[in-house]
Amino acid sequence: MTRPTVDPALEERLDALIGEGFDARDASDVAGAIAKWTAAWELLPEPKLQWDYYGQALTLDLTKACIEADDLAQAATWVERLDEAYRPHNDNTRMLVDFEKAKLFHKAGQPDLAYAYFDAIYKVKGKKVFDATTPDHYEFYRSHTPTTPSQPASTEAGWAAKVPAPSGGMARAELDDAAHERVTALIEEGDGFMEVDAPQAAAEKYVAALEALPQPYTQWEHALIAYVALADACLALTQYAEAEQAARFALQSPDGQRNGYVWLRLGDALRGQGRDADALEAYTGAYMLEGEELFDGEDAALAELDAAGIRKR
Repeated sequence: MTRPTVDPALEERLDALIGEGFDARDASDVAGAIAKWTAAWELLPEPKLQWDYYGQALTLDLTKACIEADDLAQAATWVERLDEAYRPHNDNTRMLVDFEKAKLFHKAGQPDLAYAYFDAIYKVKGKKVFDATTPDHYEFYRSHTPTTPSQPASTEAGWAAKVPAPSGGMARAELDDAAHERVTALIEEGDGFMEVDAPQAAAEKYVAALEALPQPYTQWEHALIAYVALADACLALTQYAEAEQAARFALQSPDGQRNGYVWLRLGDALRGQGRDADALEAYTGAYMLEGEELFDGEDAALAELDAAGIRKR
C-alpha cells in the first residue's frame, strides 16, 4: 500500500526531532527521547497514521521507550497505535507488533500472556528474534511454565471446563470498581490468547471473568462480552455444545437479543452440531439485525442464507 509523504519542510522538522530523540536515548535519557518523539508525533497532520514512514517509526519508538520507562499505560496506548500503523499486516509486521505486546505483558506482570506471544513468535523465528532485546526476555521464555496451558491436553478429550451458568442472586445497580477491573483484565487476557491462536487458554480466562461477576451473571454488560467471547473460543476448539450454551447465555445478557454477532455465533454452534434448520433461524436473525456486512468472511453462513433464499441480491 502506497502512503502519502509529508511536505519537505515538515519532513526536515520531523527528522530533526527524531534525531534528537535518538541522541537523548543514547545518553540514557529515555524521558527526553519520549518528549522529542511525542513532539514529532504531534506535528504530524491528521490522520497521523496515513503518512509514509513516520506513523510506523514513531509509534514503534514510543512503544519501546515507554516500556523501557515503565510507563505502561502510555505503552499500551502506543502499542495499539503501532498495531494500527502497520495494517494491513504481513507475517513480519505481525511478529514485530506482537513482540512489543509480549514485552509489555511481561513488564505488566501478565506472564502467561507474555509467554503466549513470545512462544508464537519463537516457533516461527527461533532464538534470533530475542537477539535485539534484553537477555531477560529469552530467559523468561525458556524458564516460564504457563499456569494455563495454551492447548488442550488431549484433543479427543476436548475442553473439560464448563460454561458458567447464571443463577439466582440480588440484582445490583452497578459493578464495583475492583470487580470491574478484574473482569476487564481477564477478558483482555482472553482476547490476547485468542490473537495467538490459544483458544483453550482464552476460554479459561473468559470463564474466570464470568465467575468474577456477582450472580446473576446475565445482569451485567460484561457478561455479554465474556459469553460471546467464550462462544468464539469454544467454536475454535470445536466444542459446539459449549459454544451454543455460551451464546444462549449471551442472549440473556444486556442487549444480547439485539446483537447480531451473538446470533451469528449461535448459528455456527448449531450448524456444528448438525442442527441446520435451527442454525438457519439463528443466521436469519443475525442477518435481519445487522445485514450482510456482519457476514464478511462468513462463507458457510452466507451459503445457508442463499440456499434458503433469504439474502437480498
